[in-house]
Amino acid sequence: MRAGLAGLGIFIGTTTVIWLVAIGEGVSHQAQEQIKELGARNVIVRTKKPTNTSQPQNARINVTSYGLLRADYDRITETIPAIKDAVPMREFLYELRVEDRTIDSKLVGCMEQYLELNHLDMARGRWLHPRDRGNKVIVLAHETAM
Repeated sequence: MRAGLAGLGIFIGTTTVIWLVAIGEGVSHQAQEQIKELGARNVIVRTKKPTNTSQPQNARINVTSYGLLRADYDRITETIPAIKDAVPMREFLYELRVEDRTIDSKLVGCMEQYLELNHLDMARGRWLHPRDRGNKVIVLAHETAM
């Protein structure tokens, strides 16, 4: 009886270890695939608002200028031949309001290639189109649209 219980314990312990290692490998593989989908070779260039924006005391207009400009984007894409795709974009933290409901969100101004470069899928509706130029249109994330 003792030998049978000892054998059963060894079997269960060995099976559990093998099962946990297999799950760990599967999760690792899945995480690596997700990183590949995001584009492990993607480089994102961001600018941060300077923390110390000292201006002369007699300045009448409080305007802070920082970040990359369209000319910088053009210069980067023209001078680095290894760049396959580039998408200029601008992000703002923004409060969206409709009637009495509000939500803090990130507003992203981007070009058409943003959808493909970030491997995004539309749940419903459509992506922005050149014919939308000049119109006030927006694409909402699923949680924001709810």
